[in-house]
Amino acid sequence: MAGLRLSTPSWEISNTVRDVSVFLRALSKLVPDDAILFLEGGGHPPVLRTLLEENRFRPALRPALGTIWPRQPTFALPTTEAFLNKLAEVAEFCAVPEVCTHLHVYRGEEVLLEGYDAFTQPFYVSRLVSEEHLREFCAELGASWNPTSTPNSSIGKGIQRK
Repeated sequence: MAGLRLSTPSWEISNTVRDVSVFLRALSKLVPDDAILFLEGGGHPPVLRTLLEENRFRPALRPALGTIWPRQPTFALPTTEAFLNKLAEVAEFCAVPEVCTHLHVYRGEEVLLEGYDAFTQPFYVSRLVSEEHLREFCAELGASWNPTSTPNSSIGKGIQRK
């Protein structure tokens, strides 16, 4: 399907990530404030749906969708620490399928984190994200990570969180 995809070499985060609220709180350690959190799918309870609707915006670009049919709701959302913490508060009382089916974070035309079948399959992180930020993020989650290809020392220094 059309849309942005992770194009740089990446790291794989183990699929032991099960707590969506912990994941959302930790996300501010991984990605910059000006990135976009993109959620696709989910059976949103009313309080979550209200939060998503009130904070969504229409970006110029979006990631490739993970579900062709039936059409799923999508939400482009801010990645500020304040918003991620608020979203995590609400998600704490939701099952993963209520929050989303697919979860991505991107900045401009670069996908920073890709999670098709989020929380049941591994997440992939762009090497544009520094290894230090990845280490902090995974420590918060209690997750492991491995390179999916040979590391390149010139990659991983271009994206700053704040």
